[in-house]
Amino acid sequence: MNPESKNASGRVVTKIEFQVKRTDRRSIFLDGEYTFSISPETYNLFPISKGQILTDKQIMVIQNHEQFEKAKNLALNYIALRMRSNKEVRTYLKRKNIPINVIERVIQYCSEKKYLDDYTFAEAFTRDQLNLNKAGVFKIRSSLRNKGVSAEIIDSVVEELINKDEQLDLAVKLGKRKLRSLTKDTKKKQKIYRFLFQKGFTIEVVNEALKILI
Repeated sequence: MNPESKNASGRVVTKIEFQVKRTDRRSIFLDGEYTFSISPETYNLFPISKGQILTDKQIMVIQNHEQFEKAKNLALNYIALRMRSNKEVRTYLKRKNIPINVIERVIQYCSEKKYLDDYTFAEAFTRDQLNLNKAGVFKIRSSLRNKGVSAEIIDSVVEELINKDEQLDLAVKLGKRKLRSLTKDTKKKQKIYRFLFQKGFTIEVVNEALKILI
């Protein structure tokens, strides 16, 4: 450490240099020692310059914001793969050892920017379950609950997108397909019942489908 760089009220920025591998990031040296690195977003908010004196509080604020930027980028990359619920993003960031207070800042940011919206997520998820996985309403409700979607949103989305007649048509279609694989089976009714129930259809829909199928 250079004795001339010591300052009783804080630490002196003695060098700022771009990193070799991550060329958009800057390494910050205080009192002649590497101390931390920052992203372009953090630098734009806190334009540190050589010779500047940083107090411990200023250093903490800068590092806290850098932690937020890191967590935000993790969340955005995670969301970019597919739509996510609030709970999914929270769980993901916890696994990355992001502090709870930073996670909540990221959730708030993503919600304000409309990157996260549990209602929109629930609508898209329900459509996928209906069209791609041919799931029944029970299974859809259970999956949404597991993803942290509120009961109020689930009820609203189910009422909006799912009706009994369409569920019955789907159950009959799936049941017919299953029946073709049970041509020599003597327990067709029980197996079709179990199959449709496991797909998440209500008991009422399953029973009505069985009347049509068998």
